Amino acid sequence: MASSISHTPYTTRKPEYATAADKAQKIGMYIGATVDFCAKRGDVVDGVAVDCGAFVTRLVIDSGWDTSYNYNGKLSDGAGPTDTQKNWLDAHWQNLEPLRLSIPPR
Repeated sequence: MASSISHTPYTTRKPEYATAADKAQKIGMYIGATVDFCAKRGDVVDGVAVDCGAFVTRLVIDSGWDTSYNYNGKLSDGAGPTDTQKNWLDAHWQNLEPLRLSIPPR
């Protein structure tokens, strides 16, 4: 059965995210692929940080959940894309076991 869901690659940042990403770039934080990098691949984006690793980094740090995430989000500390973030997570976060629920019979 074919999926009725279609995917459209959205590359326009919401204003709040654009502000956060632009601020992060100015202070040397990880913001993912640059506009030039995306253009070389044929992708048209409206600014920096149209990148899943950049979005997750901003979300985790800016929300206050873990301000040390992805090497403090700082390029100078080693912040990087998803493979770098996975290595950081493995070293710094606890892996939780899946929750197993049992529903009693009625």
